[in-house]
Parts: sequence; C-alpha cells; structure tokens
Amino acid sequence: MSSEEKAENHLVPDGQALEQQNVISRVAGLTLVSSTCDMVSSAYTSTKETSPYLKSVCDVAEKGVKTLTAAALCGAQPLVTRLEPQSE
Repeated sequence: MSSEEKAENHLVPDGQALEQQNVISRVAGLTLVSSTCDMVSSAYTSTKETSPYLKSVCDVAEKGVKTLTAAALCGAQPLVTRLEPQSE
C-alpha cells in the first residue's frame, strides 16, 4: 500500500474504505468510463512528452490535484457514506 493510500485510509474505517474501493472499481469497470479514461490518459501522456515546459507545468498541476482530491475526499466522506447504500 502506498503512503498516499495509507494517509487517505487512516481517515476512514477499514470497512468503509473497502466499500469505497468497491464502488470506485464498479464505476471504473464501466466500458464508457474505462475507454474515456484510457483516451484521456493517452492524450495527456502524449502532450507531456511533446514539451519539457508542458511536462513541468503538468507535474505541478498533478501535485495540486492530489492535494485537492485528498481534501475533497475528507470533506465529502459524510455524503459518500450516506449515498453509498443507495448505489448498491
């Protein structure tokens, strides 16, 4: 488990973390979501490889997104917990 996963999971009880992973896995497994993510990822990687300047800008942006995502996850946890039984 990466240090980021450990940091995120310490905020959530083990059972809830597992349930969140299940929901994310199901959504990520949808063909439309999966193919869209693959397309976006490919375009993003290609763009980063075309210019060292763009790569450095993207790297900084990635760090910012990771930080914001962790904060949003923490803030959204009560809502996710409340809505999750409805998504099963």
